[in-house]
Formats: sequence, C-alpha cells, structure tokens
Amino acid sequence: MWTKALYDLGLITFDEPFKKLLNQGMIQGSSRFVYRLNIDYLIDLDIHNDKAPLVFVSQNHIKRIEEFGLNEKEILFLKESYNKLNGFDASPHFLSISPLHVDVNIVNGIVLNTNSFREWKSEFANAGFILDDGQCTLPDIPFSTLGENHGAYYICGVETEKMSKSKVNTVNPNDIVEKYGADTFRMYEMFLGPIDQSKPWDTKGIEGVHRFLKKLWRLFFDEVKGKLVTEESATK
Repeated sequence: MWTKALYDLGLITFDEPFKKLLNQGMIQGSSRFVYRLNIDYLIDLDIHNDKAPLVFVSQNHIKRIEEFGLNEKEILFLKESYNKLNGFDASPHFLSISPLHVDVNIVNGIVLNTNSFREWKSEFANAGFILDDGQCTLPDIPFSTLGENHGAYYICGVETEKMSKSKVNTVNPNDIVEKYGADTFRMYEMFLGPIDQSKPWDTKGIEGVHRFLKKLWRLFFDEVKGKLVTEESATK
C-alpha cells in the first residue's frame, strides 16, 4: 500500500514492492512399509487359525521377489519360514504380499523395532517376522538373541509421499524441538533446499545438522574450560 502511495508521489520509481511471489513448497513425509504375507491354508482353520500369527517379510526378500518373481525357490523359503513361526506343519498357499504403512516413530531409519510394532496395534501382538537374513522371530524369541552382525533386522520399505496421519508418517515439530533444539530445527529447514519446492522430511538429516551445531559450539565453549572467546585483539 505504501509503495503505491510513494510511487504516486514520485518518490520512488517502482509500484510493486516484490518482484516475485513464491509459494512455499510442501514438506513431504518419508513413509515406512512392512510387508504382510496374505496366506491361504490347506488345513482346518477352526482348529489352527488361532495359532497362526500374522507374518511380515523383510524388504530384502521383497526385492528378490520383485526382481525374479515368486518362484519355486522363494515359495519354498517362505513356506519353511512360515512353518517355523506358526509351530505346526501347515500347507500354506501364498497368494500375495501386501505393503502396510507403519508408524515412522517406531522405525529407526529403516530398521523396524519389532517389539514396538507388536505393541502398536492389538492385531499385531503375536506378529512373526522373517528378518533380512532369513531368521524368524516371534514374541517369545527375544530380538537381542538373534545377533546384529548377520542382518538380524527387519528392514522396512521407504517411499516419499504426502505427510498425513493416515500414512502414519507425520513428525511432531514440538518433539523435534524438544529433542534437538529450535536452532537445529531452523537450520535443517534452511538446508532442505529452495523454499518453493517440495522436499521430503528426513530425521537422519536433522541429526546431521544437530552434530554440526554441536561441533560449532565446541569451537567457542569447552565443557571443562568454559568460554573460549577472549576480548583480546586478534593476532597479526
């Protein structure tokens, strides 16, 4: 408004205060997926269905299926793994594998916390997992006993999409500020890229910014000596 008035008075040579209007890009969510086996049985469901857990397959096996198809070798592996998990000699027919959104807050990067997943929803309480190295885990098989040096993890799938509660990929800014501090949050948003472009949220990225700020802080403040800044003149 004042720009128009000043222009009409001849005090300035332009009548628009801004040369370009930018619409802020959307912060997208980085979703995580687990892969559930959809199974049909050649058994009496009334007798055995209560024993059969939901079974989820780690992404490594999904990649092989996507590359080579659900061949006889893969079907045999899934059947043997499934029988280990359900405790009885079933004859399952694997109809398909369904990706399901999983809460990003129970995933460390791409590694699923299987115990937290079982607590997340009641229908997953007895879930069984075929891990990345082919090992199987149930609630009564402690995850820590499987060993971390041989791929004993459940790896989730990753996809960038709109951040929403239905996709359980939302991140609470207040939680981020409480954990990393407001300065880290601000700098991370600056590092995301052009303000008018959409970009995915990445918690690992904000951890990198947090480490950078801590290193910068240590240049000026030591935990033992205290402040490292002096009022002396700069050396020549």
